[in-house]
Amino acid sequence: MTYHLYTVWLFTYEQLFDAVIPCGLFGICGALSNGTLDLPAIPLSSVLLRLPQVVLWLWLVILQCCIHNQRHPNSINEDAINKAWRPLPAGRISIRHTTYLLGLVYVAAGICSYWLGLLPLLGLYTMFVIAWYYNDLGASDHSGLSRAILNGAGFFCFYYGALHISIGRGQVLSEKAYHWVAIMVLIFSTTIHAQDFRDQRGDRARGRKTFITAFGDSGARWTVILSVLFWSMAVPAWFGAGWSGLVVPGLLGSLVVGLTGMGMGRQDVWLDSVMYRVWGVWMLSFSLMPLYVHSVS
Repeated sequence: MTYHLYTVWLFTYEQLFDAVIPCGLFGICGALSNGTLDLPAIPLSSVLLRLPQVVLWLWLVILQCCIHNQRHPNSINEDAINKAWRPLPAGRISIRHTTYLLGLVYVAAGICSYWLGLLPLLGLYTMFVIAWYYNDLGASDHSGLSRAILNGAGFFCFYYGALHISIGRGQVLSEKAYHWVAIMVLIFSTTIHAQDFRDQRGDRARGRKTFITAFGDSGARWTVILSVLFWSMAVPAWFGAGWSGLVVPGLLGSLVVGLTGMGMGRQDVWLDSVMYRVWGVWMLSFSLMPLYVHSVS
């Protein structure tokens, strides 16, 4: 049993840090921000009691996406180069059993989404955004732009769902909360190709078109640098957070910019992996922003 549970966990290992934790914090911090996002005051105890629901729902829908993605032959070949520890290239599970597992995850995610009032969102996510178009039709391989848009659409579902669960049944998202979700999706979509620099060997083997193939390594790095600099200043300004709100995203953004610049012309997988991890922490700092603004207001 432990072997099989560990195999399932490996499907989403990276996404725990890339999606489950930051999106979960986005929902919790948004729910606790009260007037910052024009949401009603919600007791801390009530929000924390919903945290397991947030994590469970996020993990199930992300597991669904990961299994869809990783079970395709092209993905297995790519992972054998970039991420040989994943269940399929590591030989921990067969494609046939992976398909059975996917069916079980569909059922579990559907039940959980129905229970939390998110079944329509799950349907949109499953049928049109990720599972079908992104993975089964290979839209993520067509261009860096299509991949960024589809990734952004997926993260809209994650951010919205996490915030919806965190504020509780009977509550509705305010206009400002919707704007905040949209801003986070834009930040993510315009900088997510920070992950592509560490995966260039696997992407070339798969024939995937990315921002790197469109603009070259240096050109793609400049798009990350400029986008990170812009959002590091724009988000605190949107919240009216002042200079104090600029400190954390500004410092983390500067580190992302520095590491991205250091990687120009080097194709250093270790350096680019570190840069991507710092990018993830930079994104996480924005999830905390509404709660910070509320605490200092």
